[in-house]
Amino acid sequence: MYLGNDEPTVEELLSDEATHLLLARDGLSLQAVRLLVRDAQRRLRQRRDAERAA
Repeated sequence: MYLGNDEPTVEELLSDEATHLLLARDGLSLQAVRLLVRDAQRRLRQRRDAERAA
């Protein structure tokens, strides 16, 4: 469970039991969400790198 003062990391959110319950309710898996996050990170890196190269 997250108890810090800053915003939780994605991994902290994904390790929270409430998140597990919400994902299960919606028919999603932790693996699917992690893949989605990794894909978004990859795309953002590619966009950033392309902008820097331009």
